Amino acid sequence: MRCESCGQPATQIRETYSYCNRCHTRKFSTLKINGIEKPFLIVLKEQLDKMGLGRKEGETIDQWGMRCKEHTNLKFYKQII
Repeated sequence: MRCESCGQPATQIRETYSYCNRCHTRKFSTLKINGIEKPFLIVLKEQLDKMGLGRKEGETIDQWGMRCKEHTNLKFYKQII
């Protein structure tokens, strides 16, 4: 079965719809913070921006991923030392 939005293999299959994980997250995933419901991906972006880990203009996905990974490793090793 295929995702009805993008055509990728569906992983979230119900009687009324079938979506891949990415499209399902975009359509249904929300968080309630201080009584305000927001889409998960917007909350994630806001938090990454606050941490200085938002994607920079001109940065490729791979570069961004490496920068986030380096930040995580650095934070982890600082806790050990």
